[in-house]
Amino acid sequence: LYYAILILIQILLKYYFQNKYLYFLSIRIHFAAEFAFLTYFLGSTFYNKYYKKFITPLNIFFLLFSLYDFYISDKLVLASDVAITESFLMIVILIYFFFEKIKYDIQAPLYESKVFWIAVALFIFFSGIFLVLIYSKTLINDLKFREQYFIIYNTFNIIKNIFFCVALIIKGSNTKDKYSSDSFNLPPDHFYPFNNPNS
Repeated sequence: LYYAILILIQILLKYYFQNKYLYFLSIRIHFAAEFAFLTYFLGSTFYNKYYKKFITPLNIFFLLFSLYDFYISDKLVLASDVAITESFLMIVILIYFFFEKIKYDIQAPLYESKVFWIAVALFIFFSGIFLVLIYSKTLINDLKFREQYFIIYNTFNIIKNIFFCVALIIKGSNTKDKYSSDSFNLPPDHFYPFNNPNS
């Protein structure tokens, strides 16, 4: 629903109202909202309560950075610095997500979880476009690079959506880890490899 509304607004701003200023502002709003949605979604699955508390300050930082970038940069260009920062932070958060899942989820294999496939989709997408976004800062005016950029971006977007579809059809496990609050409440045999299906 969020993407549908945003795309509709961007189409109207770009083609109907032909307001480039608001169009590029809406792209920055898109990055900030997308980052907030994804971080709160992934943060809700974290076991460590201290890392959960870190999500809100991280979103405030990213929002302030987006506004600052909009203030100091050309208003009629894509927010490449914001996109690069979002990709880098999402990769870091997803690596920690996988670390927690491998360490603490002992009741069922990871591939039975919907959130695991969503995280895989996001990790492939952000990792795939990260270097392309970095190169786009200097090569975006090169027509050949722009063609390659859209091919690579759309390819990873399609792969991401395929994994989202996998997440939708996964039945999922109803079992929950009773030792999920933090690592200090785990039993002594928790870290034995034969007790963890994800080791």
